[in-house]
Amino acid sequence: MAGDLISGGWLWLRRDPRDGGVRVGDCTLPTGRLAEAVTAVTAYADRVGTRMITAVCWPGDVHGGELVSALGAERSASQMDLAFGVDDPPVSGGVELRPMTDAQFEEYRTEAVEGYAQERADAGEPPDVATANARESYERLLPDGLDSEGQWLWTAYDGDVPVGLLWIGAHLPHAFVYDVQVSEDHRRRGLGRAIMQAGAAHCRESGRTGLGLNVFAPNTGARALYDQLGYRPVEDFYRRAL
Repeated sequence: MAGDLISGGWLWLRRDPRDGGVRVGDCTLPTGRLAEAVTAVTAYADRVGTRMITAVCWPGDVHGGELVSALGAERSASQMDLAFGVDDPPVSGGVELRPMTDAQFEEYRTEAVEGYAQERADAGEPPDVATANARESYERLLPDGLDSEGQWLWTAYDGDVPVGLLWIGAHLPHAFVYDVQVSEDHRRRGLGRAIMQAGAAHCRESGRTGLGLNVFAPNTGARALYDQLGYRPVEDFYRRAL
């Protein structure tokens, strides 16, 4: 971990334990010192022997935004949040969420880790790191499968037909969407929207004050849906291989 003075400013760098890259943690850059900051980041990467740079920016983070742009980093993912208002009209979503059966969960988990690893790799993470991180996430969040504490795993039904699934972490005060899927033969019918609305309704009724999620940058269709549903970005993640 290192903090460097940038001629009156500040740049905080650290090694990312997940991929070994350099994470830009925070920065305050006086006018005209952007090039100096870029040089400091790349020099630190050389010093610790990595070619990967990552960064996090928050809405309104002018200095961070300028730095990731100057570094040539591309957005890899965004954390988004939907805050529930006391006067929000109830929206059921038009689908029914039923708890997953043991058989449904086993089928889901068999494919989920591989799919999540591929999403991480598509967003710029090295494939071996993406696979390791995906496995660790599922093992940590679902140590006891369907009986894992604080996790809601549902199959979504349109009538009596299973059309998708939703996994939400039942955190307080904000819950978090870990996965949402629409079965391939039921796509382009508005069911993704319906599943998300049903999940949000359940969270609101159970006393949560909002619902968060992560969306990878290549998944532009999902990002457009979340924008339409009123989710707002709270963190943007950037990545660049030198």
